[in-house]
Amino acid sequence: MSGNAISNAKPIKKQDYQQLLTKLKSLLPDGLTLYQYGSAGKKEISGDADFFLSSSELLSVLPSHRDGNLLESRKLLQEHFINQGLQSTRTGVSVHVGVPLNNEIIQVDLTAIDRKSTRLNSSHTDISRMP
Repeated sequence: MSGNAISNAKPIKKQDYQQLLTKLKSLLPDGLTLYQYGSAGKKEISGDADFFLSSSELLSVLPSHRDGNLLESRKLLQEHFINQGLQSTRTGVSVHVGVPLNNEIIQVDLTAIDRKSTRLNSSHTDISRMP
């Protein structure tokens, strides 16, 4: 029971969720807001932790060489994590990162989407990276 995009990833325990969140926020580029979804932090054990990112924020924080190229901005986010010595990969519209926590690696899935099309303002918990 764990995510499969990051090798050797372990499940996240409910009691470790806030610590994971704090660690993840410290690893993200400034200016990105996390929107929690999925079961992590709610169930006793989850295979991974899932978050939405606003595509407009991602494009603003990690602009592509071609205006509005979200694919390129996702690649820049992956490179941001790799440059910090973390395992990271991309599949479809998600960037996956292995976040070290308590001597284990936890898979976090970050999906950049348009806020308006998914109603992020009202249906998901936002967790700002801004200090």
